[in-house]
Amino acid sequence: MSNSNSIKVNASAVSYIGKVSTVNEDNFYMNGRFMFDHETDNIQVSVESSGPYFIFAVTDGMDRSLPDKSSSISAVGELKKLQDSGKLNGNDVNSLATELGEAIDEVSNLVYSASISRMGERAKKSAFSCLVLSGGKAVVLSMGTSRAYLCRGGKLKLVTDDNKKTERLLKMGIITSEQAEELIRSLRTDDEAGRGVVKKSEVIHLLPGDMFLLCSDGLSDAVNDDRLSEVLSAYDDAGAISSALAKEALENGGDDNITALVVRIDEPGEEEQEEPVAEPRPRPRQVRVSEPRPLVIPPRTAIRRKRIINRIVSTLVAFLIIFGMAYGGVKLLLKASRAEQASKGNLDSNGAQTTLPNDSQTNTGEDGLEQNTGDQQPDDENNTEEGGQNSGQKTKEPVYYKVKAGDTLEKISLKFYGVRNKYDLIMEANGIENPNQIRIDQVLVIPELPEE
Repeated sequence: MSNSNSIKVNASAVSYIGKVSTVNEDNFYMNGRFMFDHETDNIQVSVESSGPYFIFAVTDGMDRSLPDKSSSISAVGELKKLQDSGKLNGNDVNSLATELGEAIDEVSNLVYSASISRMGERAKKSAFSCLVLSGGKAVVLSMGTSRAYLCRGGKLKLVTDDNKKTERLLKMGIITSEQAEELIRSLRTDDEAGRGVVKKSEVIHLLPGDMFLLCSDGLSDAVNDDRLSEVLSAYDDAGAISSALAKEALENGGDDNITALVVRIDEPGEEEQEEPVAEPRPRPRQVRVSEPRPLVIPPRTAIRRKRIINRIVSTLVAFLIIFGMAYGGVKLLLKASRAEQASKGNLDSNGAQTTLPNDSQTNTGEDGLEQNTGDQQPDDENNTEEGGQNSGQKTKEPVYYKVKAGDTLEKISLKFYGVRNKYDLIMEANGIENPNQIRIDQVLVIPELPEE
């Protein structure tokens, strides 16, 4: 794989100690150049160069001394050692990012161990953002609150994913901008409480004019994304952009350390073509030839026994089917017979007989009057007149009446007794307490009018 395609960049880094902080814990790395111990405030370094690959980084709280003061831990120092060793030469962008990520993970573990070994240093934060360029492609490494942005065609995109979910909720309108900022702060506090983990972005295909911004949280907290996009789009020179952003962060408060590193891609170089991986040839399949097994013929008794069992099972199944059909037919005949008997014993409302609740039968007239006929054919004296009034003769069986729509006890009393005020006899005979509580199709017993 060839790395002969050069990338041309214009980069610049600016770092301020801030208005409140007394120590600048930020640092930057520009393909071998970083801040020295004597450089603490108002430092600006610019680089314009071409090469097969570049490494740019911004660190926060990752330069520590061990408790015994015998040695120190420095993320930018490890990047310098790794780049000077030559191990990174000839690697593609993904391999470079993997090597750098593993080195920064080791530094992060050492910084975490050094912090918890001292009283009062547990709350110190560690953050890291890194831009790796090679073969026309870019990969971003990030940890903690340091951010990496890409400005392309006047549009700003956050490459690190520390608050991507929060920004997605904000774009969907689920939360407000104030709630988003509060959520980002809470997430940052949780991350800073423990050991950081380096995350790697997806591969970015470079274009001429792409502008990358690596910054510490001292800058991203003081300058919003809209203003970052305006400044990155307003200038072509990386030095002018980094200086303008750092000064604006100071003017907006700038209590914490402020570091801005801007990289402009002048020539992205041709993308590396990955060598096709040769597919392994399939091995010839070994066919095992086994000796034929002798054919075992079962004895005749076993064959006969199997036939007998099959016949018995078939007979049982046929019997069950026939029995089920016969049982269903009998049930259908019984149901039809009962229906026929019911149709003979009960007539419809056009002069038909109906079965009463006490298993006796009544004749229903056109006016709704029902007269009990009993089990025998009634005499003429037991029939009611067509007008619905009593014939005047005493009956041994009571008269029944089925309530129709619009009926009241007063109307029924008028129908049978000729007067409205005798409905109390009907209420007493039927156990009705409220004269207004009768229902349609309710069968009422009509008692005889007592002799006066």
